[in-house]
Amino acid sequence: MGFSITLLIIIVTALVSIGAWQDRRVFLALLFEPFVIRARGEWHRFVTHAFIHADGYHLFVNMFVLYMFG
Repeated sequence: MGFSITLLIIIVTALVSIGAWQDRRVFLALLFEPFVIRARGEWHRFVTHAFIHADGYHLFVNMFVLYMFG
């Protein structure tokens, strides 16, 4: 068994989501908002929104599916 990019993505996503739950400003800074992307040029939001989840259940289900198919 070697290095797993899937496991790395799961760990990073879990850490970012937990951080976003603890600080609403982080959550809002990463959220996908088309108006903000265009108006402020915050193109990173096309990627960063994938690392935040609404709650623990949402995170668990998405990471489980990623693990199973990754």
